[in-house]
Amino acid sequence: MKIYSKENYGSYVEFKKSFINELKQAFIGTKVSYRDTDAYFSNFDISSSNLGTHVMASLDVEGETKSMVLELAINSGIVKLPENVKKAYDEFVDVYNKSREVFDAEEKAQMEAAAERQRIYLAQCEAERIRREEIKKQIEADKRYAKKVQNALLKLNSLKKEDTSKLFETPTSHYEIIGWMAKHLTSVRAAMPDYMEKWFVGKFGDADRTVVDSKKRTSGGHPMQWGLSLKLTFDEEVKGPLEQRATSQNKKTIDNVAFVWDLIENYGFQFGKEQNISQIKAEIPEENLVDFEKGYAM
Repeated sequence: MKIYSKENYGSYVEFKKSFINELKQAFIGTKVSYRDTDAYFSNFDISSSNLGTHVMASLDVEGETKSMVLELAINSGIVKLPENVKKAYDEFVDVYNKSREVFDAEEKAQMEAAAERQRIYLAQCEAERIRREEIKKQIEADKRYAKKVQNALLKLNSLKKEDTSKLFETPTSHYEIIGWMAKHLTSVRAAMPDYMEKWFVGKFGDADRTVVDSKKRTSGGHPMQWGLSLKLTFDEEVKGPLEQRATSQNKKTIDNVAFVWDLIENYGFQFGKEQNISQIKAEIPEENLVDFEKGYAM
């Protein structure tokens, strides 16, 4: 008889059926001794309990049927098997015990695999829960971000109404100063709270900027950076109408947001340390290019 495997029997139930049938074919009618009285095997079965799995045997003893756990009956001497029968029976029991070990190992592996699948499933559920929570948090953060950017841009749009030409008496002087600035600018920089960076990069790319953590506060409890700030730096002090926009501490800088924004949006100026003169000139009316060149030559 073959040791149990799914390949041989399909299931342990089928193995036990085959095992019992093999026992019956091999031993029913075999003569043994029951309490020193001749007896004959009449039936076999398999029984499982807390004490284990055992071969159950029925003996015909002088016309009376005796049922028992065969192993216990043999070990106690109640039933005695002829040597050749005992050897054959032991071989059957050895096959059964080895098959039981194979089945138990297989069942254990299946249970461990099921437990692992359950663990993976629960881990996936937890990961999905965390992912949904993160998405929810991100949506809320995006809403707050959008609101802050909207407020900042509304403020910026209101500042854009003030253009640089209001500082000058005539278009001629206006474009002369544009030319002078194009030549003497050493940097155009932006500073902003972190929630505006995404908008800024989307509009200006990787332009020169300083990003401030919106959670940081001054000693007075105010944000370190309220909104977008823009600064021009020149290689010499500004003069004439530009002095109206220069900072009081340093006449080489202008940090008026509306003024700088107008230059960026309407006159081709760009963030960074260098200006594209051709780009700026392209924004100057043709009739005023001579004024621009005059300023650029100063």
